[in-house]
Amino acid sequence: LVQYNGRICILADGNREPLTLAPDFHAKELTLVASSDGWDYHQHAAWFFEVIRREKPPLAQLFEHEMMATQLLQIFEKLATGELSPVKILVRYK
Repeated sequence: LVQYNGRICILADGNREPLTLAPDFHAKELTLVASSDGWDYHQHAAWFFEVIRREKPPLAQLFEHEMMATQLLQIFEKLATGELSPVKILVRYK
């Protein structure tokens, strides 16, 4: 899904699982930008959306769960109870 010399952004608050890099990561010479409380969310969002604007990757294939911004409260409740545990969530605002 990620092209050669591509970039991956990982933002984690929980550090639930170790980050294990697959052989493709090294074979494709990918760049990893990751943070656990390093950059703030605004800096991550600015970086991410600038990359999206320039490169236009297929976002739908990157996320395990998709939701509207109006569903945030319900989604956070499900995340807190463990009813929902996706690694990546796409939040749509329109």
